[in-house]
Amino acid sequence: MSDESALLAAIFAYPDEDTPRLIYADWLEEHGQPERAEFIRLQITLTSEYTTADDNRHDKLEEEYRAVWTAHLPLDPRATRSPWEWRFVRGMPELFRCDAGDTSAIIVIG
Repeated sequence: MSDESALLAAIFAYPDEDTPRLIYADWLEEHGQPERAEFIRLQITLTSEYTTADDNRHDKLEEEYRAVWTAHLPLDPRATRSPWEWRFVRGMPELFRCDAGDTSAIIVIG
């Protein structure tokens, strides 16, 4: 098992803990993905300490990198006006939303 796979397995095993997510953020930064690392840290920080600056930075990162970070996931939402949407929870794609006309569903992953 690769280091990344082990870190993701720890996040999955302890979904309510921030420590595995923060360790994964450190790993991402060390492996050339500083924006993803920053996004994870920002989402965790914003759950307890809201600042406009952090929120604006979070939104900018998500807008710029969302397609990259969700490209490997099923039903990639890169298409314009797609009814499919992955939602990030404390830095990880954990909620999947699907709108179908007047009906919508949210699926929690993990």
